[in-house]
Amino acid sequence: MTRLPAPYGDCVPDGKTSDYIYKNYEYSVEGCYRSCFQQLVLKECKCGDPRFPVPEGVKHCEAADPVASKKL
Repeated sequence: MTRLPAPYGDCVPDGKTSDYIYKNYEYSVEGCYRSCFQQLVLKECKCGDPRFPVPEGVKHCEAADPVASKKL
């Protein structure tokens, strides 16, 4: 098995990372993938994908945002 290159990271089998977006839920590999994706969207667009939670103080991307709509 080989890991995907950046922007993907190593998902941990039994614990949350500081970037994990589902703070009040059990850790899952799917949640880890979504967290990695959301972190990339936050970095590239300065807003979060509206399908997933965002960190406190961060806004979800607007549908009319031309930069975000190209990335999502």
